[in-house]
Amino acid sequence: MTKNLPNWASLVPADIETFNKIRLVAVDLDGTLVESGKIGNCNLNTIKKLVNSIEHYNVKFTIATGRILAGAEKVLTELEIADSIPKILYNGSVIAIGTELNNAKPIRIRTINSSSLLEILDCLKYADTCVLAYEFPSFKERSLFSISHKEIVYGWSRLAHYSHEYNGLKITWIDDWRVIPNFFEPSAILVQIHNPADAPIIHKILSSITSITTTQSSSKYVEIRPPKSNKGEAIGFIAKYLNIGLDSVLSIGDNDKRCEIVFSGHVGRSQPRFTLLPVTGFR
Repeated sequence: MTKNLPNWASLVPADIETFNKIRLVAVDLDGTLVESGKIGNCNLNTIKKLVNSIEHYNVKFTIATGRILAGAEKVLTELEIADSIPKILYNGSVIAIGTELNNAKPIRIRTINSSSLLEILDCLKYADTCVLAYEFPSFKERSLFSISHKEIVYGWSRLAHYSHEYNGLKITWIDDWRVIPNFFEPSAILVQIHNPADAPIIHKILSSITSITTTQSSSKYVEIRPPKSNKGEAIGFIAKYLNIGLDSVLSIGDNDKRCEIVFSGHVGRSQPRFTLLPVTGFR
């Protein structure tokens, strides 16, 4: 059963008894650890102290984010999270150990199959949209096809064609919306919509595809991921991987129900601000 963290202003000993069992802390990035795209110096030092403190008591710390590894790499390096601890990326579609692109090893990847990708493109081929599809290559793929360690991005667009996307990854553009690369199965797809008024309609159309999960993340973007992939489910996977019971897991996020960071059985559900130790502002 999920429980809220106690309010530090009115704390009594009984409130924290459950939290003595915590062995894994999983924290969201954007809106929780990261504000305006980065961690402030004050927050960074505080969080690093927190991570070091809980690790002293054999409590493991990890992140659960919708970012791809290229977008999370700098934060992971700054936080000095151990390479051996699994990290949740792509809103739960990718779980990997390691903190850098050249050494990251996926322990689980969920993908959108080729037929679903073609169905998505068919729905959008006449709309003023840009579609970016992201793949996290496995070690096997790297060996068989001699591909880069970097994540792969393919794009289809009726808008501008940029050479690189937001995280600095090169985009390979495909002009024909009926064509997808061989053996390419992405773990995340981002749809940029030119006219915000079209976003609800496009989201509704994409939601009718039963083999995917969709989220309208803003007035201009729809995010697509494999079915049943979410942060909460991924936290459960990591807990099992580390042989930790769900009643010993604390998940901290911004209460974004779209990404379902709180998984049934986790201890915590909160929206913290890492400005002081102990952390204040839980709800």
